[in-house]
Amino acid sequence: MKIVNIENKLADVPCGRGESGTRTARIVGGQNAIPREFPWLVSITRKGGHFCGGTILNSRFILTAAHCLCSGTSTIPIRQLRVTLGEYDLKGPETPAAREESVINAMVHPGHRCGRYVDDIALLELSRPITWSESVKPACLPAASGKPGYRAFGGENAVAAGWGWLGEDRSRLEASTFLNSAFELHLTKFLLTYRSQRNSEHVCERSEYSQEDTEMSILLKGSRTLQQSVYLTKRIDKRADVMQKVSVRVVENSICREWYASQGKSTRVESQQMCAGHEEGGRDTCWADSGGPLMVGNHPDGSMMVVGVVSSGVGCARPRLPGIYTRVSEYVTWITQQITLKR
Repeated sequence: MKIVNIENKLADVPCGRGESGTRTARIVGGQNAIPREFPWLVSITRKGGHFCGGTILNSRFILTAAHCLCSGTSTIPIRQLRVTLGEYDLKGPETPAAREESVINAMVHPGHRCGRYVDDIALLELSRPITWSESVKPACLPAASGKPGYRAFGGENAVAAGWGWLGEDRSRLEASTFLNSAFELHLTKFLLTYRSQRNSEHVCERSEYSQEDTEMSILLKGSRTLQQSVYLTKRIDKRADVMQKVSVRVVENSICREWYASQGKSTRVESQQMCAGHEEGGRDTCWADSGGPLMVGNHPDGSMMVVGVVSSGVGCARPRLPGIYTRVSEYVTWITQQITLKR
């Protein structure tokens, strides 16, 4: 494969270079990242809790998923958002290099709508310039679609990183008093759904949940009252405190569509999106990884470029249901325009 010299022309320092030189096909999934391995990865918090990831592009801008700025069909107030740079262990001793920054502006792609995952990309503008260090560096970007050096990355090895959940558990709901039937709760990446014994799936009105929830009342679609008898009997698997990394393979869009269809899913995979995972499942991004980077190695010196933004999918690491990412190369021109306008 021809190595194309891709750089992040938006940043004033070298991009995509972390602490470790092992971020290639040799990386295995489901393990702790090395400190400073992905110094462009940030934790986006709200009310003190991590809920999404992001990627440093330059000294003022963070790349993330547009849906991270949504609460149901509404937009989260910018004043509630914080971005932590140089983070590694969310619950461990405070990392000396970690620094929390406030957000003064959010630029959401004009094609995005809360509740949908097309054009799922946004930029956050920080209140002050970033100070670069070994723990805080910008990421490289791929060539824009239609430009020299562009490639789709199909079949290539990639790495995703973040602080998301380590697995999923399809917890049962105790709902024997509701229609005399049992329900299963499905916490997909971004929707709370339930399935009745008639095997018909419904989307609940509540589309977000707290990582701390052990009980919740839900409003069933078409109902005007909360179903108090419906609650979680146990939580899904533990969320990561230490930054995790997982190796995945980029799946060509045509194959990804075939896999989803084989599992009875009508999920659309658009040209502005890309899939990554494994046919047998077992390795994937999960809840709270949203907005974080999907990375591919590009240079002999071991630097990485961010080719995808964690966006959507069905569950976590299920067979033939790879994660769906926003394809960054389709938005490089938009990203450049937005940042240039702010200079």
